[in-house]
Amino acid sequence: MTTHYQGPFETIVQDGEVLTLTWKPETAQMKQQDFFDTMLKFGDLAKEHGATGLLVDVRTFGFRPGPEMGAFRRDHVIPRYNAAGVTGFAFLFPTRQVPATPMQDDGSNYASDNFDTRDAAVAWLSSL
Repeated sequence: MTTHYQGPFETIVQDGEVLTLTWKPETAQMKQQDFFDTMLKFGDLAKEHGATGLLVDVRTFGFRPGPEMGAFRRDHVIPRYNAAGVTGFAFLFPTRQVPATPMQDDGSNYASDNFDTRDAAVAWLSSL
């Protein structure tokens, strides 16, 4: 596993073709711009390092994005993921909080799903 970024709110590592963003508990104090900057960095690192699977670990995520998050993802983040050649996007949730329906990003060229174990998420991403 290679660490590509270690910040005050997040760690981004790569294992094979899967890039993982793990949010830290300190996200409870982050600002909206910090959140946006990390989302952009994640897409840029995927392209730079040839990651086709993206995994976001939200088990200790404390920040609550504002209503602008949807438009920001649509206009800035999803195009970066598409340009990077991402084929799958997964969320890792606490076991009892996994949403039944995965978020599917409008305009995305990748599949999305939710998981409660890292192994299951990585296996799914690696299968795409």
